[in-house]
Amino acid sequence: MKVKGGFRFGNIGLLLLVSLILRIVLMNWSFQHTLHKDIFRFRDWAMIPYVHNLTDPYEGKHITFGIDPLNLPPATLYIVTSMYRVNILAAKVIGKITHTDPGALQWVNIQLTNAFLRLPNFIADLLTGYLIYAIVRKYKDEKKALFASSLYLFNPSILYNGAFWGQMDAINNALFFLGVCLFLYHKKLLSIIALFLSLYVKLTLIVLIGPLLGAIIWFDKEKKKIMLYSIFSIALILVMTLPISLTPHLWFWEFFQKNSLGEMNNITSLAFNFWWVIFKPRIEIGQPITDFLFTQDRFVGSPESTMMFWGLSLFTWAILLFAVVSIPLMRAVMRLKEKIWKPEVLFMLLSLLSLVGYLFLPHMHERYLFAFFPLMAVSIGLTQKHSWLFMLISLLNFLNLYIVWHPMIHPSLPYDLMNSVDFQWFLAVATVALGILLYIRSVKYIHTIR
Repeated sequence: MKVKGGFRFGNIGLLLLVSLILRIVLMNWSFQHTLHKDIFRFRDWAMIPYVHNLTDPYEGKHITFGIDPLNLPPATLYIVTSMYRVNILAAKVIGKITHTDPGALQWVNIQLTNAFLRLPNFIADLLTGYLIYAIVRKYKDEKKALFASSLYLFNPSILYNGAFWGQMDAINNALFFLGVCLFLYHKKLLSIIALFLSLYVKLTLIVLIGPLLGAIIWFDKEKKKIMLYSIFSIALILVMTLPISLTPHLWFWEFFQKNSLGEMNNITSLAFNFWWVIFKPRIEIGQPITDFLFTQDRFVGSPESTMMFWGLSLFTWAILLFAVVSIPLMRAVMRLKEKIWKPEVLFMLLSLLSLVGYLFLPHMHERYLFAFFPLMAVSIGLTQKHSWLFMLISLLNFLNLYIVWHPMIHPSLPYDLMNSVDFQWFLAVATVALGILLYIRSVKYIHTIR
């Protein structure tokens, strides 16, 4: 993707390098603390296909941590097991250089494996940071483009989640973001493929990808081509799934039935959003005696989404609330029509849809706000609006992440404060208030576009 003046290492290259070094430093720091259970699951899912069969993680075979089988689409499995194979090759090379027996070096067995599992996430973050720069630089100056990219690359939530915690949310978000950018650059086939590949990694962005594909089909002049590209992308995914099942369409049907609603059935699954404000649940923090005990939290007070209220389940109420709040966005789309493809409009609309989904949809995890960050970063770069609101929401989401996962025996927040139900509720109230304020101001701005 070209930008004005081409790629110059002295500006965006330096920014990417600094952000990569920061991620490596945070990763090394995290290795001194207890790893999250998801990291042990990643290691299981990565190792099992190498030693046994590719399908075994989905069947729950040979699981060494917990009992749950793999609940993510095949691309996640392909990524982690590929990184495990690269790790094995690197370990063999290190063994020959150091003249040590296999398994003799602890840092190779543990830290190196964890580092390779984080590598795809780092690459995805850097790709997203560059794409933000490229889009903004195409329409604005260098300073605005670098600022917009920095809003993502140095976002505390993004850094903590990917580099310190070790989660892999950046990958499916990067593919989605790439798909949006490719569409703006009229690379429609590659765009549609990227959007479907995002779902092939993780299903969480269906709330954005579904409406986006609908808008593309509705407003694009080449409707037949878009439909064909979508069919081709689905066929490509089915072919890529053949190593797991010779009947991939049936396999996916069963997979969606089991996993489409997520792991937790609470109306809010650790996200400080609207439903946290309503029900005031609590994350009971473990005792800060050892790293391990400090991470033994309990989540209490969030009802399941099947609970009935005025004749409807909370799940249904959440969907209805999301739909009602999204009406101004739908009206803007129908008014602007083809003008929604203006970058300042498209990125703002998508960022607001992501924000509304996080605030009101059921089963939201603390990490499900991440699609909002790169989208709004581009919007800020193009419009120079809402940067302080963006930073405050980023800080609040970081605190949400930290309260959910905090393996450091010396907490960054006073223990009694982070363990307080009132403090957690206050963070949720602040998140919802600032989110709604950003939403209202952004919708007003969109109404000024003709």
